[in-house]
Amino acid sequence: MIKKQFKNQQVSTLFLASLAAIAASQVIQPNASNVMDFSQGLLLGMGLVGMMMTIVTLGKSKKRSE
Repeated sequence: MIKKQFKNQQVSTLFLASLAAIAASQVIQPNASNVMDFSQGLLLGMGLVGMMMTIVTLGKSKKRSE
């Protein structure tokens, strides 16, 4: 029971961190310097990978519970 709650907290934290990274990447102006463009792409990429990991983790936990 406690392990499942801890796992849910980890997935929730991963989801919120990914969402924050995507939101931060959208705040950066895209027509700025090369460093700003790089950091925007890096944040967006990290956010998307985090979202995909969240989906995979939730899918695995759903499959195991059935």
